Amino acid sequence: QVTNRMRLLFALFYLFILNFILFREPLPFSADSSRWLCLSLSGIIGLSLGDAFLFQSMVSVGPRLGSLLLSLAPIFGSIIAWIFFGETLSILEMFGIMLALGGIAFVVVSHEEPPDTPHGHPRRGVSFGVLAALGQAVGLVLSKQGMAGNFSPFQANAIRMLAAVIFVWVWA
Repeated sequence: QVTNRMRLLFALFYLFILNFILFREPLPFSADSSRWLCLSLSGIIGLSLGDAFLFQSMVSVGPRLGSLLLSLAPIFGSIIAWIFFGETLSILEMFGIMLALGGIAFVVVSHEEPPDTPHGHPRRGVSFGVLAALGQAVGLVLSKQGMAGNFSPFQANAIRMLAAVIFVWVWA
């Protein structure tokens, strides 16, 4: 959790500098409240909670399997965007999702880590990995909504990082 807090703090510092250079303000104060809300929730869910679950997954099942489980995020994101925003997928895209899910399931079920990999709580680690992917997916869908209308990704990430920093430091 210390790693998560510190990396968010450093990222926020650099985004402040970058936004000040590009836009003459460290944060997009002129953005409307709905944009701030979507992007703040995106930062809290995706950057704070999603990454906290990812780090815990990696501790429990190792970085190989933890990273593999994170690859569920685009699949979850597609499903969330379909349910809440009516986005559709082609037959080929749906086939790709099924293929990816099958591959991930195969690796998780037949998983054998090298002897030097941390073991201890594989079910908990897989659960944390799935929660990490879900957190990333929700964060990405919310950020897409918050950036609608050609909003700068640098400004959007500054809002996301600010919310994530506040959340993880208050949580700590």
